[in-house]
Amino acid sequence: MVLGNNVATCSKVPIIPTSTPVLNLNIEAPMPETFASSQSALRNRNSTSRCSRIIPYSIALFCTLSVVAGCVPEIQDSEQTAQAMPERVIEVTGNDYQLYFRYPGNDGQLHSDDDRHGTQDMIVVAGEHVRLRLLSQDFIYTIEIPDVEVYEMAVPELVFESQFVAPDIGTFQILGSQMCGYDHPGLIGKLLVVTGANFSKSMSSLSTIPIH
Repeated sequence: MVLGNNVATCSKVPIIPTSTPVLNLNIEAPMPETFASSQSALRNRNSTSRCSRIIPYSIALFCTLSVVAGCVPEIQDSEQTAQAMPERVIEVTGNDYQLYFRYPGNDGQLHSDDDRHGTQDMIVVAGEHVRLRLLSQDFIYTIEIPDVEVYEMAVPELVFESQFVAPDIGTFQILGSQMCGYDHPGLIGKLLVVTGANFSKSMSSLSTIPIH
């Protein structure tokens, strides 16, 4: 409305008919080319990032399975080798602060008439699989042969076992204790690793009568 010369002049305002359709303002505008390119690059980067995370894990899993699969034959071979080795059972008894060793005789069985008996030093054949049966007649003893990783104890009325493969020919230390340190000379001895021929000679010189 314009006022001039005290005369009111009304401009006509068009009226939108009620039947006129209303425009849909939610129509998606075409995406600018630069924005579309950046979105595509982002999707590709995310996909590459996921792949870069998945691939190392897959490689690690494959390598782990390959190593485990490769170890299985070696484990089986070592078990078969241990089973194939001749086994010698030696009984070790602690009594009155002394270590006594009982060896099977020619029959290969312990506690038979031809058993051999020694004290303080234990004799084995190089490369032989040795199984120790540890007993005590009075106290609790600890027995260690560090060079063959034997760390065991002997307890009255119980039987403990330990085993090892004898190393190359040589002399190694046996440390025995009555739970109070290495103060008893009779518990300190040697592991004598010899040839088969020397072992037979050593056995023939031992007594067949129990000495403890």
